Amino acid sequence: MCKIIDTDYLLATILSIKDSVSFEQLWELNTTLNNDLSDVAVDMSIPAIRRAVKLHPAIFVRNGVYIRLNRNYGKKYVTEEFFNYEFPNTVSKELKLKICAIIDNIIP
Repeated sequence: MCKIIDTDYLLATILSIKDSVSFEQLWELNTTLNNDLSDVAVDMSIPAIRRAVKLHPAIFVRNGVYIRLNRNYGKKYVTEEFFNYEFPNTVSKELKLKICAIIDNIIP
């Protein structure tokens, strides 16, 4: 069974450990996750990213070709409590560790 990972979950995960992410890095991350994790489907297309930013303006801000946390409120939303509330049962701890390792390899 294929696990679908929401764009907003993935953006929040990235920005909980990185300051920003470019669209180019998101495209590379999308390709790598879909290739390396056979039981995972990720949609990091431009429309999906725009939709996530529009749905969560308190968390994400688009700044040119980068997505960043909202300077005023963003950090309070990328906590463990937020993930448990907003994305319950989205990914297992094991899968999250794999995703974070891939993020660290792609985004300096």
